[in-house]
Amino acid sequence: MIEPVLVGRSDDLGRIDALLDATAAGDGSLLLVTGPPGIGKSTLLAHALDGARAAGIATLVADASELEREFAFGVARRLFEPVAGEPELLTGAARRAAPVLGLEQAGEPDLHATLHGLYWLLVNVSATAPVLVAVDDLQWVDEPSLRWLAYVARRVTGAPISLLATVRTGSDSDRAALDELLTLEPALHLTPAPLDATEVAVVLARTLGRAPDPAFTEACLAQTGGNPFLLAELIAELRADGLAATAEHVPALAQLVPGRVGASVRRRLARLDDAARALADAVALLGTAADLPLAAAFAGLDEPRAARAAAALVAADVLDDAGQLRFRHPLLRTVVEAAIPEPERVARHARAAELLAARHAPSGRIAAHLLAAGGGRSDPPAGAPLRAAAPGAPRPGGPPPPAAAAPPP
Repeated sequence: MIEPVLVGRSDDLGRIDALLDATAAGDGSLLLVTGPPGIGKSTLLAHALDGARAAGIATLVADASELEREFAFGVARRLFEPVAGEPELLTGAARRAAPVLGLEQAGEPDLHATLHGLYWLLVNVSATAPVLVAVDDLQWVDEPSLRWLAYVARRVTGAPISLLATVRTGSDSDRAALDELLTLEPALHLTPAPLDATEVAVVLARTLGRAPDPAFTEACLAQTGGNPFLLAELIAELRADGLAATAEHVPALAQLVPGRVGASVRRRLARLDDAARALADAVALLGTAADLPLAAAFAGLDEPRAARAAAALVAADVLDDAGQLRFRHPLLRTVVEAAIPEPERVARHARAAELLAARHAPSGRIAAHLLAAGGGRSDPPAGAPLRAAAPGAPRPGGPPPPAAAAPPP
């Protein structure tokens, strides 16, 4: 299957190739690829590694993990694992790096001496071939390794060493070493953009075997926001269900819940507190963009705590950074709603109808929640709006019902 992220990425790929050419010529630099989850940062890094190896550039690679963030020099150690068994590299000042690599026992390390030793170890590696140091998910790198990367980044200009790192938008900039790397001059920056409708159509055509109907393309774009990971997962579900890219299958898109997208969202929410998770559920069930007071009341939070939860969800790229609370991509809302057990969803839709009725919301919006709650409930605050609204009211967050046919002349 084609990597959707490489469609429409010619400018980004060109800048990566220019970095590799400069590195091979002995002039290194730092390149940071920044963006939200799923935008394709890791695939661009993989392209850089393939290009480096083809050009004879040595590669030192590490994927950072949130679970190993407390392991001092863990990423630095992983970077040098391929060369740790070459004693000729650990000469001179580089000898001070041996304890970090587990090659010598040492007492309490001198941080500056260790940073200097690891730097000279890298210089020794570059004596035989230019080097590309590639780190995925910089935001999870342990603090000592971050400090070392910043130490190296200030010294690569005019050397056959380049650093390439990916970092998630909204990462914790209170970490001094991370902030130093992100603001270092003259670092290069790539910020991959979401795919547009033309690019989404190209991906759909190549993966599903036929040019998509324009309405289907627009629906896929609306569901995923042009996020390559979300688009790839949506396409995988389409293929598994045997759905063609035609207008008649547009309604089915809103019901697809790709498994890997669900796992990704659950991981993001698991890092947040109970208030953020409660607010995410509330926004998912309310469906259309909700104001903070309504979502706070629905989630059982006071407004200041709800505001902090909303900020955390924006930082985690779950909610959009906008005046009203809405998911960054509709597919994320579908995933969060689907994770709520059906009996709880029914009860909470009834509660949403009551809250909306108390706020004199449009009757169609109240009716949508009552229908999602089973339609048979007739709680006094909400029963009248249900009768006033058309039976075809959309489900919360779903597409609007088709327009009624005009009466015959």
